[in-house]
Order: sequence, then C-alpha cells, then structure tokens
Amino acid sequence: MSISPFKFRNILGELTVSKLYGGEHLGVTAPVNFDLRKEISKIGKAIAKFYEPSVTQTKVIQIPPQLQKVLPNAFCEHEGQIYRRTDYQLELIVNQQQRIRAAMSVAKILDLVLRMQQYEDEKELAKLRQILNQKYDEFVIRFGHFTSKENLGIFHDDPNYYRLRALEIDRGKGKSPAKAPIFHQRTVRATPRYRADNAKDALAQCLDAKSYIDLDWIANLIDKSISTVITELEGDIFYNGTIPPATVQETTNTEWTTREEFISGNVVNRLNKIIAWQESGVPNWLNIDKYHQTISSNQPVPCLPETPDVDIKVRCAVKLGINVNGMTTDELNLLLHNTIRVKLGTSWLPEDVIKEFSEQLLSHAGTSTVKFHHDPANIWVIKGDSKLVSSPQNKTEWGSPSHTALELIEHALNQKDPKIYDHIKDKHGNVISILNVEATTASRTMQDKIQTAFKAWIWSEGDRAEQLCLHYNQYHNLYRDTVYDGSHLTFPNMAPDFEMRSHQRNFVRRVERQRASFAAHRVGYGKTATMIAAGMELKRKGMAHKVMHVTMKSILPGYSKEFRRLYPEAKILVPNAQDFAKDRRRVLLSQIATHNYDAIILTYEQFFNLQISESTELMFLEEVRFVQCKSR
Repeated sequence: MSISPFKFRNILGELTVSKLYGGEHLGVTAPVNFDLRKEISKIGKAIAKFYEPSVTQTKVIQIPPQLQKVLPNAFCEHEGQIYRRTDYQLELIVNQQQRIRAAMSVAKILDLVLRMQQYEDEKELAKLRQILNQKYDEFVIRFGHFTSKENLGIFHDDPNYYRLRALEIDRGKGKSPAKAPIFHQRTVRATPRYRADNAKDALAQCLDAKSYIDLDWIANLIDKSISTVITELEGDIFYNGTIPPATVQETTNTEWTTREEFISGNVVNRLNKIIAWQESGVPNWLNIDKYHQTISSNQPVPCLPETPDVDIKVRCAVKLGINVNGMTTDELNLLLHNTIRVKLGTSWLPEDVIKEFSEQLLSHAGTSTVKFHHDPANIWVIKGDSKLVSSPQNKTEWGSPSHTALELIEHALNQKDPKIYDHIKDKHGNVISILNVEATTASRTMQDKIQTAFKAWIWSEGDRAEQLCLHYNQYHNLYRDTVYDGSHLTFPNMAPDFEMRSHQRNFVRRVERQRASFAAHRVGYGKTATMIAAGMELKRKGMAHKVMHVTMKSILPGYSKEFRRLYPEAKILVPNAQDFAKDRRRVLLSQIATHNYDAIILTYEQFFNLQISESTELMFLEEVRFVQCKSR
C-alpha cells in the first residue's frame, strides 16, 4: 500500500501504513516530541473562531381564556401548534407534534365515551366506542402502545396520561397489552333519570338525588300537590319542627325527617313534644295519633342493674312500672340483659353515693367530702377529715405504700392510673424521672381491688339500686341509635361490575346524614370502597366541594388504584413528594383551590404539612368547645 503525498490538514501526526494483525492498515504516527494535549487545544481554539452553537429559545405564550382549564403539565393545541401548560404559561413543543396530536385525539374520544356512559343511550355509546377503537388502533400502528418506554418518556408528566395507560392491560413480558373493557362494554353506571308513579318511589329517588326530603321536588316528579304527597307518605316522613304551622305549605324542607331519624336520637324528648302537641292541638294535615303511636313504640329499652341478684332486678323493674309477668320470654331476656354498668368514674353517679361508699369502705373511720366540678374539665375531688385520712383503713388496708385509699379513689373517679416515679440526677446534674414499676404495680392492684368492691357494693342494697336505676332511666336512657337504610342509593358513575353490599350502602347513607362517622368494619368488609363511595356521593349531591382522603403512605398506591377501579371517570389528585417540596407546596395548594377535583388523596405526613391560618384554627377550636359544652 502506498500513501498519497496529499497533506491532510485535520490529522494530528503523520499518515503511515501499519502492518498489525497480518495485514496493511492506515495509521497515524506521532512525530518525536509531539504534545498531543497541546495540539488538541489548538484545534478547539481554532474552531471557536468560526463556530458558534445555535441557541434555541422555547416559545412561551400566555394562557388564552379558552385553555384556562387545562391542567398543569398537560398538552393542548392552540392555533395549530402543540403546547404544554406550565404553572402560568403555555410552552411550545417542537418535537413529536404528530404523536402528541394523535394521543390527544384518542383522549378526546375517550372523554366522549366516558361522558356518554352517564346516559342510557346504548346505541350512541356503541358508535363512540367504534371510533375509540379506530383512533386507538391508528395510534398503536404509528407510535406503539401507550405503555411503551418511548411514549412513557414523552407523556409521563401529562396528568391525562394515566387515562391513556389505563386503556391497556399488561399481559406479561413478551406479550402485547390487551385492550381495556371500555373498548367493548360500559364501565360506569348511567346517571339515573328519575321517574316515579307514586310518592314512595319518588321519596326514594329524592333521597338518592339530594339526601334530604324536598317536598316540592317529589310533588313535581309525580305531578301531585304537596298535601297529597304528605298524605301518601304518612308513616314514612314526619314533621319534626318546633310547632306545626296552620298549613303544610308553611313548613320548610329542614323540618321534615325520615322515619329512620324520627325514631332515633333523643326519642324521650320527642315523645314529650308529641304529647305537648296533643294537649295544645294540631292542624288537620298532621296525624298526631300516628306520630304518638310511632314514637311511643320506639322508646329505649329500660335498663336494669348489672347484678346477679334477680330480686334486685325485678324490684327495679317494678319501680320503673314494668309488668314483668306480662312480658314474653324474648322480651324478658332482652330486658334482663340490657344492664346499667357503672364504676368509679361514671360521671352521672351522684356525689352522695361516692361519699357513702368511701366512708363505708374505710369502716366509717371519719367523714369525707366529694365534689364533681363540671367546668372546665369534669374533675372529681374527694377529701377526708383528719380522722379518715390518718386511719389505718385509708393508709394500709385499702391503700398502698405510695397512695392512700382516698387518693386511689380519686384517681379512679378521674379515670387515671396511678404512677410512681423515682427522681435521680445524671452525670450532668439533670433530674431524670424513672418509673418505679414495683410501686406502680402495687398501687394499681389496690385500685383494681377498690373498683371490684365498688361494683359489688353499688347494687347490693335495694333502695339505693331503685333510686339509681330510676335516675339513669329518667335522665340518661333517652336515646336510640339511628339505623340508616341506604337501599335507595344508585351510585352513578360507579363501575357497573361492582355491587355495594347492604352494610356499605347503609354506611354511605350515615355519612350523608351525620358527616362524622366511624367505619368500624372488620377486615375484608370493604371499608376502602365505602369511603370512596361516600366521598363521591357527598360531591355529587353538593354536600362537599373539596373531598380529601387521608391514608397511610404504605397503602396510598392501593387506595388510588381502587379509586380508579370504582370510578374510572373520576378526576383525582394524588400529589407526590416533589409536589410537597417547599418551593412547590404553594403551587399545589393553588391547584387544589382552583381545580374541580372529585377527590384529593394524601398521606398523613402530607396532610399535616398543610398549614392553616390562625383564624381557621381558632374557629375549629371554638366549634370543638361548643360541641363539648353541648354534650354535657
């Protein structure tokens, strides 16, 4: 091989022929004392003289009014160009415009399918499904599946991308994704179109639509007068205002209640109100006899003392006016098992009863003073005279080395466990408190012994048992729990393949009426689905505007997945850790405030990172204080 005498300007060294590896190859040989680093540096400087890298500036425009509802990081089209929304602007996307436009076309027809599923027009829904299949197939042929790595890299920040990914079902490694059920069947229930022929059906539909009784709504649905509606719903709805007005038209919706709520709550007080109405007279539109019969047959079951002494129980039953001999076996068993449980610390016990027990327990060695202070913290205080305090019964027989009997009784009255600490100094001179386990155990053992003695003593004497039993039934046994019926609920927009069970329906109804509820269901009873459905019903009926679900971090992914399974069309926000960074938190809060999400799902840590204003905190504390005062 011969080398041309042509001089190569861009070669650092001399062009030579190399005979390595059994053949001839072109190579470059460095001259003697050749500084490669220095020569490369010269080339860089020479290039800089005539080469200037092009600077591309991304086009950014203000968000036009018609695109204000576009979510942050979502793609949108404006004047034939594809943009991505930042927090407050639109940023032009130069590359992949055809891919993004095709994906937006699929998303648009998907929205139409989801919207049409709210209606019962199956024919039109089938046409839209056919178009969805066509648009999706065209996208997959040109750009691949939505779950591919390339599409994930382009769309992963778009908040609408999860809906496109949900169109595909993963079938495992090496297999193409399958189409989701929405391509060939309905995935959400249609919003009901309310129609009824009678007042009872109209009432059920009214409660499904609004959660409360709206007489005008019911009357308009069946084209009847309000007076006729009230007559037909006699026994199903009840007037629960202060005083019945002369005409039914003067009543308001808030004064009407369902049977389930009329026969619950403070039914004793309600019975007294009905009796007062009977004595003063009521207008003709109100069937007072029906009201009296309904409420009097749903009074609380009388409570008898919790004692094995049957004679004491029978004596108390007679005192309450109960004809034990006229009761059936089932009624008698119910009565005998419905007992009054008391202990030291029960707030309704009279002070003189505690005084009598304390002095009798300590063998009347002296006298005691017992006082219950309602405000501000419901505290019991018990004191003894010098004789009682210094008596061996107080110090040793019923006391412990660390607590006297009176101190242990006072702890029990205030529902506190005695604790004894030893105080020592560390090497730095700081005082450290260490729990004395032996002394604490001795005091708690003696306190338990006093409690056992009290429970045996409280119902042992007939006159005292009668007095306490009568007092409890007259002033405390006033309520019946509300048993809610949610059988009328239809749950629009829920996945049609999911059927709410009766206890779940009833709990959703309870949430609608009471707002604050505790789902104490066992594992596997569908608490997550119940919470999700309750939130969606509150949102649908306008009873809540910003529904927030707060859950543990470990179950957040599962909770979000279950939400989307039950309500595929729901708009939910699941912020990540980056959204709660200091510089992004205000943006997130603004996003929650300005967008109409069906639900916001947070972890406990994220929830407690949301700061509230001082005025809001004070308002909340005032509400808590009001509720506490009202419950006393």
